[in-house]
Amino acid sequence: MSMAIARLTHWDPEAGLTCFLYCLLVREILNGTRDKLQAWNNTKDKFLSHTARQFAGAAESLILIAFNDIEFWHIERLKPSGYTVDSLACALWCFFRSNSFEEAVINAVNLGNDADTIGAITGGLAGVYWGYMGIPERWLTKFSSYQVARLDNVANAFKKVKFVG
Repeated sequence: MSMAIARLTHWDPEAGLTCFLYCLLVREILNGTRDKLQAWNNTKDKFLSHTARQFAGAAESLILIAFNDIEFWHIERLKPSGYTVDSLACALWCFFRSNSFEEAVINAVNLGNDADTIGAITGGLAGVYWGYMGIPERWLTKFSSYQVARLDNVANAFKKVKFVG
């Protein structure tokens, strides 16, 4: 399903695979894995075992080459481009290297280039991990009442979704 959704804007199967990988990591965190590296390792295993056969080679390449040991990379290795693999790599790196929602998002946007995309991807992971209470109050006060109501409606709809491990 994530690959089909990714095709709305990115037809390349690799873009769909990065979306699938992101969704699996989010699900792993939502299902209660609080250790970030354990969540990542569980995600990689599920990703490789659940990827359709026709994409298995590309999936293995992402895990074994593109994202290999990403939690230990030096910042110089990051490429904050518009390429989906690079964007997810940057977001994962910022997530793994941060101790708060704010730190993760600031690190992401400070990478430059495709900062809005990388910030959004990182913010999604950070939001799932640290939750609403992790968002700095000074950031929340910038939202209008209309924006707050809209975000609350989306959050309440997500509460109704059942996550299956």
